[in-house]
Amino acid sequence: TMLTASVKTTGSVLIPPDTTPDLFSFTPITNAIASTLITSNEVTIRGINAAVPISVADGEYAVGSGAFITAQSTVTNGQQVKVRRTASATSNGIASATLTVGGVSAIFTITTAAAVLDSIPDAFVFAPKNNVAQSTPIDSAPINITGINVATPVTIVGGTFAIANGMFGESGNISNNQTLVVRLNSAASLGATTRATVNVGGVVATFSVTTAALALDTTP
Repeated sequence: TMLTASVKTTGSVLIPPDTTPDLFSFTPITNAIASTLITSNEVTIRGINAAVPISVADGEYAVGSGAFITAQSTVTNGQQVKVRRTASATSNGIASATLTVGGVSAIFTITTAAAVLDSIPDAFVFAPKNNVAQSTPIDSAPINITGINVATPVTIVGGTFAIANGMFGESGNISNNQTLVVRLNSAASLGATTRATVNVGGVVATFSVTTAALALDTTP
């Protein structure tokens, strides 16, 4: 008689823990507004079968709809994560935050917009001067040139000018918040007006001086 036997085994298969997620990445942000808080796109953590550590450097992160935090915590497979940080305060500045999940890292990079060159100043005026002496160099009150972020050409017709208490001349370049003074010679005749016209980056203003209508009598 042939004897036969069968063996039946029961039990579960042990699956080793996988704590290394698939690679993930954040879309870089360009032309960001300086000094603003920028949030990345969401990434889904995949490829793990156990809770793994998550941490961030130079920023904050949020898991799912949770609050943004900086402290280390854990994340599980299929959860979504996003990061945020403040953009650079300078033009063309780069700021970044690094998220690490289970030993796998990705960098979220933010680049601010390039500076827009502005050579057109705010409007400015020179107060006229009246009853001045004849044939005399007359200076305007100093004004501040504002609204530009690059050195801007200055030209004049009918007089000279000085920038930031410098030498008087007929051409030069001025920077934001520097002072500008115009000088011209008053007329040789009574009650006459002379003018000097200044052009700063295309913005024009005129300084005028008028001599006294009557000759000054200083003889008692």
